[in-house]
Amino acid sequence: MSAPTLWQIVRYFLSLGATGFGGPVALAHYMRRDLVEKRGWLDEAAYERGLAIATACPGPMAYQLGVYCGYIMHGIPGALAVAVAFALPPFIIVTVIAALYERFAGAGIVRGLFYGIGPVVVALILRASLNLGRKTLKRDYAAWSLALIACAVTIALRRDAIGLISPGPVVITATFVGYAVDGFAGAVAAAPGSSCRPSSSPSSQHRCSCATAAIRGSRVSCAA
Repeated sequence: MSAPTLWQIVRYFLSLGATGFGGPVALAHYMRRDLVEKRGWLDEAAYERGLAIATACPGPMAYQLGVYCGYIMHGIPGALAVAVAFALPPFIIVTVIAALYERFAGAGIVRGLFYGIGPVVVALILRASLNLGRKTLKRDYAAWSLALIACAVTIALRRDAIGLISPGPVVITATFVGYAVDGFAGAVAAAPGSSCRPSSSPSSQHRCSCATAAIRGSRVSCAA
């Protein structure tokens, strides 16, 4: 895995912010393709942890994932650089387009342009969702089942499936159970989307497994 310079990070996210079409799922897929597979700036496990954190937190998922990637690659300066570089091109583009739309909204060519863009964006989202799912879920059939159920619920109710529940209580409960089992390390390990890392202390690794199992509803003997 190669370590990028701060300027390389800024240049990449300026480019992604200016040319990344398709919404948060497509942008998350582009980040995985570019940062993990092509450039090797991030390993797969770090990316997947960031994706889980960005999805669980409120706010724009792709932007939060980008800031997380910047932090992992270059610490606080990297996170701040991504926060500015990723947001600046869309801000400029949206401001210019909004001004033009306000001025020429009645023109037929403008309406036709927006009608034509819609199907293209939908196709980009579908393709990115499929690619990201295949690389993240892999052969986890239970996860694929949940993804298909969430897709069906979204289509039937015309609402994002995650919007039907609040992820806040889930995250808070997971954190408290993990903290009760093994302090701060347990809180981090038990949070949704995290995974235990091998530890030099067998007892610490056992407590980490118990915390994660408790959140996931698994039956694990937690006797010391």
